[in-house]
Amino acid sequence: MSWVAYPVETRAMADVLKGMKLLEMLKESVEKNRLSEVKDAVEDLLISRVNIGVVGDRGAEKTTLINSLLGLGPEDSGAAQFPSPAP
Repeated sequence: MSWVAYPVETRAMADVLKGMKLLEMLKESVEKNRLSEVKDAVEDLLISRVNIGVVGDRGAEKTTLINSLLGLGPEDSGAAQFPSPAP
């Protein structure tokens, strides 16, 4: 059997790493009181987009996790909806 090596850093992972680097830069800029760098880092974070897939068994609190990541409660507009009970 032969194995094919695939690059570990996919586009999604590259986006996550970019976000982590921006957060680190933001932290350092805040610590050094460099407000223009803080502004730039926040603007970069605001335009960043990360796609996250959530999988798991039925009833595994996936909806709660998604709403928490979005900062939403179950009754808020745009919140992930709980699935209907299984037939």
